[in-house]
Formats: sequence, structure tokens, C-alpha cells
Amino acid sequence: MTPHSQEDPVRTLPSKSDHKRAAASIRELGVALGALSPTQRAQLPLNDSIRSALDELDRIKNGNARQRQLGFIGRLLRAQEEHIDAIRQCMDLIQPGSPGWQRHRQQTEVWQQRLLQEGKEGQEAFNTFCQNFAHTDPQTLRQLVRNRLREQSDAKKAARSKKLLRYIHEVRLAQQTAQFVSTAHSLAAPTGEQTNDV
Repeated sequence: MTPHSQEDPVRTLPSKSDHKRAAASIRELGVALGALSPTQRAQLPLNDSIRSALDELDRIKNGNARQRQLGFIGRLLRAQEEHIDAIRQCMDLIQPGSPGWQRHRQQTEVWQQRLLQEGKEGQEAFNTFCQNFAHTDPQTLRQLVRNRLREQSDAKKAARSKKLLRYIHEVRLAQQTAQFVSTAHSLAAPTGEQTNDV
């Protein structure tokens, strides 16, 4: 090994500034999570400890106590560091107006239109959706589609459409969350580590 190659690992070590930026970024993430509603947080890949800490933050009104709780949440997030990117990506999907949310919304509306097609086209869209999104309950999806197609009242059509759109959104979000977390686990796994597929 040459002297140059011996120094390379040292050069890649994070600096104090890097650590400070990472800590500040995680703290900002904790603040952003605290600003979400419990319903929104339920859609994120958070462990029970972080969820409980965020619920406790909702109950704290004192400024200093909130800052201490945010510091605690930051420490919990650092312990789940391999999921940080997945949490950020999922947050982008559930925050109205964000680029991720807009893309997700548009794609969800396209799926709704495809599922509401009459005849063979609608059935093909139904089969494709169920195959592509493992979190789908086919019976629930079929019933929501039927209810919307059978409805005659314009007002009730809008309500049925909203329910169907919400279900499609939830299924697609669950699938993408699982993919984000799976990717995070893969990136965090040591090089050469093998998984048991048996």
C-alpha cells in the first residue's frame, strides 16, 4: 500500500462542520415532523419511539420544554439514520404543493380515470393496479369502483370519487414507502452482506 493510499481513508472522514450540518439537518427534520398532523405522520416510516416522542411534543406548550423534546427527537432520528432519506422522500409525497406531492397526485388521478373506464379497459386497469401495488385489497378497490360507477347523483358521484381517489393514494403511498425503506436497508447493509431468500 502506498503512502498516498494510506491517507485516503483519513481524507474521507467527516469534519466537525459536516457533523454540525448533519445534526442541524436532522433537527430541522424533527421540527418539520412536529409540524405535521398525526394523520400525516401515520403515513411515514417512523418507529414507535419517534411516534411517541412526536405525540408528546404535541402536548408540550412550554417553549423550553419543546426545545428539549425536539433535541430528544433528534437523537431518536439519528438512531434511525438509515431511514432518514426514506422519511424525507415520504414527507415530500404527503405535503401539499411539494413537487413529490404534485407528481403523486397527478399519477393517482390517472389511475382513477383508468379504473373508472367501462368494460374491458376498466378490468385491465383493475388487474394491473392489483398486480403493481401489493398493498391493494382487491375487494375494497372493486367495491369503491362499483359504487362510483353506479352512482347517478352528481353530488354523490363527487363523494364516491373522493373516496376512491383517497384509497388509490393510500395504497400507492404505502407501496412507495415500503420501497423507500427497502432501499434504505439495502444501502445501509455492509458490503458483501447476503440476505437469506429461502
